[in-house]
Amino acid sequence: NSLADGVLMAKLLLGTKRSSLTELIKQTCNNVKDIVRFKETEFEELNMPLLTVIIPMYNGAQFIKSALQNVIDQQYPGIEIILVDDGSTDNTRQIVEELSEDVRYFFQPNSGPAAARNRGIRDASGELIAFLDVDDYWPLNTLKNLVNNLNEQPQIQVIRGYGQLYKLDDNGEEKFI
Repeated sequence: NSLADGVLMAKLLLGTKRSSLTELIKQTCNNVKDIVRFKETEFEELNMPLLTVIIPMYNGAQFIKSALQNVIDQQYPGIEIILVDDGSTDNTRQIVEELSEDVRYFFQPNSGPAAARNRGIRDASGELIAFLDVDDYWPLNTLKNLVNNLNEQPQIQVIRGYGQLYKLDDNGEEKFI
């Protein structure tokens, strides 16, 4: 049996007994060396809802790669990234076409950032939505922290972060202003 062949069996046998997942994975593999160390905390992350990150942009070609890297660095387990180009006249489309990351790209005539966000919402698949302007970035673990707050307080429907300015010092370290 390969791991892929055993996935359905594992799903059926696992039920609600999360603690037995590691043993179940071992049973479906021929070679235990093929198993990457698995922690229960990592399994918990698999239960996190799909989150759609919408990145509206207008002439943001120079920022696209760093914005995407920032989203990827969040290491949120289930993420969909939507880039909405709001009528850019720079090489935004070319940069997006050259990306190796799995993103969804939409172009629309220039209608402003609210219209770009709304376009992203219309095409989002996630249970949750987060917005990141193309020239901004999030501190690490922002998405996990926000989703955990929503899960811990289900009566909350919206969580909003706050902006903080920073500059890079001579060593490339962030210094918040």
